[in-house]
Amino acid sequence: MEKQLGKAPSPPDPYQTAAAQTQSNKETAQYNAALNRVSTYTPYGDLVYSSNGTDASGAPNYRADVSLTPQTQDQLSTQQAQNTAIAHLGLGLTDQIGSTINSPMPDIAASGKAAQDAYYAKEASYLDPQYGNLQNDLNASLANKGVIEGTDAWNRAQEELGRQRTQAYGVAQNTAIQNGQTSQAQALANALTIKNQPLNQLSALRSGTQIQNPTFPTVPGSNANSTDVAGLVNQNYQSQVANSNNLMNGLFSLGSAALIASDRRLKRDIRRIGRSRSGLPIYRYRYRTDPTWRVGVMAQDVRKVQPGAVFTMPSGFMAVNYAALV
Repeated sequence: MEKQLGKAPSPPDPYQTAAAQTQSNKETAQYNAALNRVSTYTPYGDLVYSSNGTDASGAPNYRADVSLTPQTQDQLSTQQAQNTAIAHLGLGLTDQIGSTINSPMPDIAASGKAAQDAYYAKEASYLDPQYGNLQNDLNASLANKGVIEGTDAWNRAQEELGRQRTQAYGVAQNTAIQNGQTSQAQALANALTIKNQPLNQLSALRSGTQIQNPTFPTVPGSNANSTDVAGLVNQNYQSQVANSNNLMNGLFSLGSAALIASDRRLKRDIRRIGRSRSGLPIYRYRYRTDPTWRVGVMAQDVRKVQPGAVFTMPSGFMAVNYAALV
């Protein structure tokens, strides 16, 4: 089809452009996906990617399969069996924990008081005969000295022995209280240990070391940029518009030079390349005396449709007034 010069090119179809851009994006995404699905092979096992059909939108699906070596698989299976056995033990301990937590604590205060009384009774069993003997010795000594009972000397000696007795029994009492407190704290610690034992056992079971699947090396990511199809289509359209405008502006700006020799007889290498808005044929040619390529009309064609724009020069050749062309 002959090109009509000066006619603006048709704008690109936005739906076709969008469809082409979408298709380009899809192809780029698929290419990037293939670049980054690199299968890995190690002494412990393999990680292999494979195609797995497409989804509802047509996008390709992939799957990753991990296969372990026989030795690693055996270790994993053994550990999983141990974990299952430990889990069953943990269930039994869970029931035991509930029973232990709900059971009442022993009477810690009574235990401490019993320990205090027992210690004091033991100390008193030593002090009672000791101060009984001291009392007898004091009475005998005073009698031998002729100190009569009820006198000041008698009373002072008895009071001194009484202070010693009171101090000794007081020390025994304080020591008994300290022993009772120590016994009470120990009883509390023992009771808590008994209560927490099932919980500690369960915690130890749950924190056991587990085998892990082999870690495969990470493949560096690689991505190809998507082609800007829409931008290229628009750029090409704008270039066509600019070329069309430049051609017609250059063609009809020849009118500023008044008459242009356009007689076919003055030209050579004539090639028709299109037509103007008014339907005039447009040619590419060179003058017989000039090697430069030019674009324009032929006076013979213009005379058929616009004779008023054609003039005969004194040489007999025809010229065209480009400014008069429509």
